Amino acid sequence: MTQPQKGMTILEIMTSAALVIIIGGAFFFVFWKMSAKSRDLQREQDVKQIQNALNLYITSVGRFPVCGGDLIVNGIDDCLTVELKRLGVLAGVPADPLKNKDGKCGAPDSHVYCYGSLDGSDYVLKYNLETDGIAGHASGWNSVSP
Repeated sequence: MTQPQKGMTILEIMTSAALVIIIGGAFFFVFWKMSAKSRDLQREQDVKQIQNALNLYITSVGRFPVCGGDLIVNGIDDCLTVELKRLGVLAGVPADPLKNKDGKCGAPDSHVYCYGSLDGSDYVLKYNLETDGIAGHASGWNSVSP
């Protein structure tokens, strides 16, 4: 009589490892997609909040803040943040959820908010979405104006 083998064969170990890797990869992908969509939802909320503040600003001052073109909104010391805080229409101006301090307006992999107004009669507010998960908005750079 032979004794039954104890342990696992190399084939069984490799199969188990492959299954763990596949399942782990699927969970990682789903989590990454959910995180990106969550950041996109935050971007949409931030842009609406900035637009509401700009509407209050123009009502009070008669024009939008003049800050030139493609100013990166960092929420601390950029022209738009300073003007909105000075007038008291927005206590804290949001920055992009990824906090990309080295971002550039229009760069494909850059996630920042960009504001532009040359004469105060109108403005363009740009932001970069990571997914197509927001109804009516494609991934990539989007913009809003008054």
